[in-house]
Amino acid sequence: MTHVLALLGLVLLCAGWMGFQLWLGRQDPDKRAGFRPGCGACSSKGCPQRRD
Repeated sequence: MTHVLALLGLVLLCAGWMGFQLWLGRQDPDKRAGFRPGCGACSSKGCPQRRD
């Protein structure tokens, strides 16, 4: 029974996170793209859009 409760808790946590992300996308539509690798999100020198 404890495994079922733990699994249910994890499912609810993931559903809550998805709901939060949808709400956040409605609040700030410009940030909807999220994480874009290679666009200043890391310290890679090969990024053409990086501004040093």
